[in-house]
Amino acid sequence: MKRLKIVLAALVAMSVFGLTACDPNVNAVPPTVSILGVENFDTEVDPAEVSYIDVKFSESMNTNYSGFVSYYGTSYDFLETAWVNSGTYRIYADLRYGKDYKIVLNDAEYDAANPNENWKKYGFFRNKNGTYLKQFAIEFSTKPSTIEHPHDFVIDFTKENSFAAKFGDNTENGNNQQLLIFIKSWLKHELLREGDTLTVKYKINSLYDIPLIKANLVETDDYVTNYWVKLSEDEDLVAVKDYETSGDEENPVNYEGELKFTVSEDMIATAAVQLWAEYGENDKLIAFNSIGKSEN
Repeated sequence: MKRLKIVLAALVAMSVFGLTACDPNVNAVPPTVSILGVENFDTEVDPAEVSYIDVKFSESMNTNYSGFVSYYGTSYDFLETAWVNSGTYRIYADLRYGKDYKIVLNDAEYDAANPNENWKKYGFFRNKNGTYLKQFAIEFSTKPSTIEHPHDFVIDFTKENSFAAKFGDNTENGNNQQLLIFIKSWLKHELLREGDTLTVKYKINSLYDIPLIKANLVETDDYVTNYWVKLSEDEDLVAVKDYETSGDEENPVNYEGELKFTVSEDMIATAAVQLWAEYGENDKLIAFNSIGKSEN
């Protein structure tokens, strides 16, 4: 009987040890982090001085797993990410003046609220032994803009040619395949405000005749109410012109013009120009791709 108890005790000990060995987060010391580029809780960050935020870990990490959750409609302000090395994760930023920022690494609350995304499984930082980083938030605010409003903004997309491509007719499905051309990256960290004007200069090479060019200035972001908000009452009334010349690959038709908007709503998160065209009798559309980045 005494021998049986000893065997049972040994089996229990092996089971507990086995569980510990299989779960690297039990009794394991998690990695820690520090940040470079901004100071946590700083309220006077200058967007012009911040091009990226470095998350530096206390040890080598498994670079197959990474991600963060952004709040306050700032997802488009963080352009891309990259591992500099196994101990440094870089978040490239295009910050706006006068905004609050919060990004959370290993966001347990978000993971619990969105179980179908498998955020913890694929997006949680962990070291090479599989031990998760504890939830860590980066929070700061940018200083106000020095630009007085109302302000006349000009964005020149004629520095680089862009090209038009014909889409098939998809109107039966309720989707006109309109392409959004994001302009916030060329606003010099500024937010459009009510009363501002925005002039967009464009140059487009097309292989097709474009009977009618239309545009809207809108705001598109999950943070914006109803996702889609027009920032200007100037809707579908700009750059209307008929063209007769057909183009081909060697001699495309060149279209140049200006779109001008008067801003009627304060921009909250992300501004975009909806630039599109009706094509022919079937109301097919032309989408304008690769709008060139302006230095202005």
